[in-house]
This record gives sequence, C-alpha cells and structure tokens, in this order.
Amino acid sequence: VFARLGHSHPETRRRLDRLLQRISQTLPGHALFPALADLETLTTGSEDNGETEKDARRHQLERIVTSAGSERATLARRLVKGLNRIATLPEDRWIFLIRQLLADLPSRAKLFREQFGILEACAKGGGVKGGGTNGARNRALAEVFEVYSDVVRPLVIQMTELADKTIRGRPGSYTAHEEAFKAQFGIQILRMLHLLRFPPHLSAPSHEHKDTRDKNSQTASKAAGTIFMSAVWERLSTAAHKLKRELALSHILDLRKASPFLASWGEESEFLTPRTVLSYEGGVGVHVRGLAIAGMRPTISIETFEPNVEILATKTRPKKIEIRGTDGNPYRYLLKSQEDLRLDQRIMQLLRVTNQLLKSQYPDIRSRRASCDLQARTYHVLPLSHSSGLIQWVEGMKPLFDFYKKWQERAAIQMERKMEAKTPDSSTSVPESNKPMIPSPLDEWSRAVAVRTKEAGLKDGLN
Repeated sequence: VFARLGHSHPETRRRLDRLLQRISQTLPGHALFPALADLETLTTGSEDNGETEKDARRHQLERIVTSAGSERATLARRLVKGLNRIATLPEDRWIFLIRQLLADLPSRAKLFREQFGILEACAKGGGVKGGGTNGARNRALAEVFEVYSDVVRPLVIQMTELADKTIRGRPGSYTAHEEAFKAQFGIQILRMLHLLRFPPHLSAPSHEHKDTRDKNSQTASKAAGTIFMSAVWERLSTAAHKLKRELALSHILDLRKASPFLASWGEESEFLTPRTVLSYEGGVGVHVRGLAIAGMRPTISIETFEPNVEILATKTRPKKIEIRGTDGNPYRYLLKSQEDLRLDQRIMQLLRVTNQLLKSQYPDIRSRRASCDLQARTYHVLPLSHSSGLIQWVEGMKPLFDFYKKWQERAAIQMERKMEAKTPDSSTSVPESNKPMIPSPLDEWSRAVAVRTKEAGLKDGLN
C-alpha cells in the first residue's frame, strides 16, 4: 500500500491515504514505522521528482504518522532518531566517506591531468611562455589552482557537509560519544579539509621555487599539482588508518553516552511511559514479536534497552542491541547502517506469504508431515530509513560459509602434509609458492556446473 501512495490517479491516492490513516489509528505498528522510514528517506534522499511531488508525499506520510496519536508519534520519532544515531556514529560516517573519496581520487587525479593538458595547450597556442618572470609564474599558478579547485570541489563539498554535522554543529546538539569524537578527531579533520581546499603548493607563489624560473612555469606548477594530489591521497589514507586503528580498540558502545534517550527508556516520563504508548497487538515494528502461547500472540513491547551495545568488526560496523521485553525476556537485533533493508523486508514478506500458501494446501498436521513440512524460517526486518534498519538476531545459527571455511582449512593441511611426505628432505618445509590452493565456493560451484552441463550435452558451461 505504501508503494502505491504516489499513484497517478488522485482518487486512488486519497483512498490509500485514508486507508493507511485508519490502519495507523487501530494498529499503529503496521503503518507508523514504515511511514517514519519513508519520511526519513524523503528528508535525506536525493530524489529529483520535483519539490511539489515530494511535498505532497511528505504531507501524506505526516498525516499517517499523526493518525497514530500525537504522543505515540512523538515518541516513535524520538525512538527512530535514537536508533539511527547509533547506527551511523560519526566515526562510521567518516570512515565510509573517506573510503569513497579514496576510491574516487584516482579518477580525480586523471581529470586534473587532462584539464591541465587543455590549459597548457591553450597557453602555448596563445603564445604565452613561462619566461621565468614572477608574473608569468603567478598567472600559471592561479590557472592551475582554478583547475585543481574545479576537480576537487565535489570532495570538498562532501567533507564540508559532514564536518558541519559532526564537528561544527551548535553547542549542546551532540551526545557525549559525539563530543568525544569531536575532541579526538575534530582538529585533524578540519586541518585536512583546509589543506584540501587551499593546497600550499598551489595557492600562492613561494620563494622556495626561485631556481625553477628558467623552466616552463606551467610545467613546474603541474608537477606541484601532481605532488599535491599524492599528498591528498596520503592524508586521506592516514586519516582512515588512524580512525580504523582507534575503532579497532572499541567493541562495546556505552548507550548512555551514545543515546541517553534510549538508555533511559522505560523510566517514568513527564508525559507518558514508552511501554504504554508502544504496546499493541501483532504490529510490525521494533516491539518484540514472534511468541505463541496457546495459539495467541501476546502484546509485548519494549521495557528497556541494555546499556552495552556490541559493535561487530565488519566493514559497516553493525551494532548488536538487546531489548528487554515486557515479558522479561531478552530480544536481540542487529542494527545496520549503509544498507537499504527494504528489499530484505520484502523478501521476508514474500516468504511468509509462501508459507501461508503451503500451509493452506495441507490443512491438517498429517498432510503437512507427509509433505516434509515445507516452511521457510523467517526473521523480522524493520527499515528505519533508506540506509539503516533493524534485523532480528536469529539465535543458534551459524553461516554455511563457516563450515565450508573449516573444511577448506582441513583440506589445505591434509594436502600440505601429503606434499611434505613426498619431499625427500623432511626437514625442509614446503615453499609458500608450492602450497596447494583450495578453490573458493564460487570456483567449486562453477566447476560443478561445467561438469553437469557437459554431461547434458551443453557447450561452454551456460550456452
């Protein structure tokens, strides 16, 4: 229904709008959090559909949110904001941005050299020569600096916007964790940004280069620009390594410093208790669900958040949070960032529908057992924005790749021992270059496909 809110027919849009408002009134969890996630996407996304259409969609979503009740909507907004703040910590955002800049910098350096070549060709065509004078050198430097500024402007804009959010915000707008990051890395980041905007080799002529007057000024400036592009790479790489080194030491996040609001969840508020507001039957939200007692699904909501949040040592640094339900049991979720979980949510919805269809074909237990009880186990996914969300932590599970990796290691050891047994001198170890290579899962799969397709009379594997 949310996907059809932008329907081309006005009457269809109005009917869908009213339908979601009624759902938000009776079952807030089904409409409240999806509406807030879409609102977050409209606020931070880069859609080019025109302001009028975006404003109309925003008004629709606001009506759906407020239909759940002003107090409930206010609390849910603060809840989503608190979770998003933990999902994308300032250090995570800077590491992600610096990685993007490092990946983009080689193409920027190439563009800089191409633009400089055009500038150099124009200068030669117009009869402008280096001449060795300070005036000619200053003009060459100014032209090179202008080219450089055009090339690095997108990088500077991205870094400036993030610095405004994480370092140069108004006092009192940061949590204790964000203040600690600002104190530790703020000056270094601002210095790096200043050097990126105003490179010392290009912004003004220097007396250190008097011995280059007999050379072409633009050629010398081009060398200085190339050197500085390398220096930019080095600074960004150093900043990324330092951030990663510091963050490698911290695997536990103190919720009281990162989000005081979530840390104090469940305490008596001046206007209401969160437990009362977010308690509802069977909705899709951050509330706890999935229990079945005598065929009934009880109403379980958030009691408290555990104060310690585990940070997993993977690329996007997801957070493992634990919620204490009103039934007294712990419920764990994976809080992910830099990833759109709306597709994951749709896949889980598809699997649930498939399970219902399979169950309807075999209504009695005996028939279901005869059909091997065809059911897919699902988990709950809650997008909080276009780049963050919650995934239910499935207990007692192990990735299939872990088993394959252990088999791979055992196979490598066995093959290495066989090679050592064939070596006449047992005291000599097998060189690294001669050690057996265990194929990856993709290689194993491709080999198996090639064998089967050949047996079936097909050529070239997939043809």
